[in-house]
Amino acid sequence: MTVCLSLTQKQLAGVSVTTMLYQSCAGAAFQLACSRMTADIRERLKAHPFVPFSIRVADGREYRVPTPDHAHVYPSGGRVSIFTDDDREVILAALLVSGLALDSSAS
Repeated sequence: MTVCLSLTQKQLAGVSVTTMLYQSCAGAAFQLACSRMTADIRERLKAHPFVPFSIRVADGREYRVPTPDHAHVYPSGGRVSIFTDDDREVILAALLVSGLALDSSAS
């Protein structure tokens, strides 16, 4: 990974280059994990035959996706929409998605 830094001496005052590189790498790691998770969701939504699954978020909640029409990943990959049977929409930041689980009835 290449990190381009173009900061003035004033901007660097009190901040070590090591700290800036660490923050850049941590941000890149989150972005990579995010894009992998949204790619996994896209793959599950396109699977034939479709297997129902749940999306888990960081606070422990789970959102069931019984059909491909019940979820959508934004083109940027930064958000996931979950649609419920009672016409509600839950929009999740992809960073909050912590995992996917196959529905137990899908065995």
